[in-house]
This record gives sequence, C-alpha cells and structure tokens, in this order.
Amino acid sequence: MSSASVSSAKCACWETSAVPEWRPRKVWRGVAFAGVMALILAAAAWAVSLSPVFRAHDIVVEGYSELTRPQVLRLAQISDATNVLWLSTGTVEERLLEDPWIAEATVSKDLPSGIRVMITERVPSAVVQQGSTWTVLANDGLVLEQAARDPRLPQILGAAAPTVGARSEMTTPAAAFGGYMDDATRAEVDRIIVESDSSLHLETVSGARVTLGPPVELQAKAEALGGILMWAAENHARIRSVDLTTPDAPAAKVDRRPSG
Repeated sequence: MSSASVSSAKCACWETSAVPEWRPRKVWRGVAFAGVMALILAAAAWAVSLSPVFRAHDIVVEGYSELTRPQVLRLAQISDATNVLWLSTGTVEERLLEDPWIAEATVSKDLPSGIRVMITERVPSAVVQQGSTWTVLANDGLVLEQAARDPRLPQILGAAAPTVGARSEMTTPAAAFGGYMDDATRAEVDRIIVESDSSLHLETVSGARVTLGPPVELQAKAEALGGILMWAAENHARIRSVDLTTPDAPAAKVDRRPSG
C-alpha cells in the first residue's frame, strides 16, 4: 500500500471518531423549562394555601373568666377569616401575653380549619386605692387594671401602686399574700399594711391586727391565718390579735363570745 493510501485511511479514521458537537441551546432550554414548571407548581401551591378550606371555621377558646371570648380573639388577632395554614402560633401567643390579665397562653392548629387558644388568667388579689380609683393587683404583683368601682379585695396601704402591666417591690409581697389566701380568708381581710422595712401586718374586717413580719413564708402564713379564722368561727371566738411571724407556731389572743 502506498503512503498516500495509508495517510488517507488515517484521516478517515480520525474523522469517524470525532467527539459529537455540544449544543448548549438544548441544555438551557431544559433548564428554563424546569424553572417555569417549578414556578407554576409554586404558584399553584400558593393558590391552594389561600383557599377557603384553610380559613378558621372552628375556633376554640378556653380558660377565660375576667376576659371575654371576643376580647381574647381580638387580642390574638384571630377571626374566621384567619388562614390556619399560615398562622404563626408563637406570634399569637406573644400577642396574648402582652395583656396583663393573661399569665400563660398556648395556641395550636388543627388543619385544615381549626385553632385552639388556651389561656390562664391572673387572679386579682389586692388593690391600692388612689382617690376614687382602685388599682387592681394580681397574685404575682402585676397591676391588672384601674377600676372605677371597689373590687372588694384587701387594700394595700403604705406603698404606691405601679402602672398597669408593671410590678413594684413594695406591693408585690402584699399582693402575693392576698393571692395565697382562699376566698373565705380573703373576704375577712380589710387591709394589708406595708411597713417602711417591708414587713407586713394586716387588719381584719372585725378589727383584729395580724402581724406577718418579714415577707417570707407567705403561703404558710396565709394558710395559718385561714385555719385560725375558721377555728374562731366554729368556736364563737373573737380574735383580738394574731402573730404569724413564725407560721408553724402562731400566737393568737381571742375573746370568747357567748354561744347563745
């Protein structure tokens, strides 16, 4: 075979084994098509999420007493137009906790259209009177509201009331003591006096003076007072004074009343 024929054969071999041409246009068309489809699917999903099926048709509110159901829903910013799917339960809980009456709040969703709101309210336990206005304090010392009428709660004397939604170191122990008392005992307490050294004493509606001493062991002192008042009622005794500085060993002065 001549050298020319060999050369021609080599050329033919190289030509038949050449790498196919890369066509970038087809690749970009595929990418673009996939992107468009993704956008279409995302738009469809968004449209479905805004469907009336996710509106809050079933709203349950539990735990309210001082507040009303409409007030709780207004604080939560929830209505039957609320989209349950997109609702942030954490955000709703934060809104509710901004109100001083609400101590705890739990919000949950039940897709597609259910919302459950559970709150725990603070309990009014004492007041500070300022002219014709009563500042109502909760059992944790937080100021709940300014009332135009007497709430018939023990009145705190010797300390100024803070603003609504705030606490004071001077009034919190007295309010806490008011919260530790049961309803029957609280009804027998007229006023709680805060001394300059932060110690406490109180006066009952019958005029008895009760020394609490330093603001410690307040729950035990409240329980001891309740027991003494109950004993006095059952035994027709009039209490003159009680010393609850040591709640495990209370000292009381009483006058017996005729049983007839």
